[in-house]
Amino acid sequence: MLISRGYNRPDADLYRFGLKDSIPVFPVPLRQGDSEAVVDLQRLIDEIYERARFDLAIDYAQAVKPSLSREEGVWVRDVLV
Repeated sequence: MLISRGYNRPDADLYRFGLKDSIPVFPVPLRQGDSEAVVDLQRLIDEIYERARFDLAIDYAQAVKPSLSREEGVWVRDVLV
């Protein structure tokens, strides 16, 4: 994820994360001088998933698209079990 403040371009902050990682908390750039809001996107996604009961609506037996590497597939199966 790349966060770029309009008043500070071309500089930007890079927040890297992989499939197995939680999405990092990140600032939302506002106007220069304003305090930046902080977003915990992982928490929001987790709460939406739980409240919407997607675990009951999604068929996790189907193949993932795009396909995962063997190692990623094993990790996903372990997480879901």
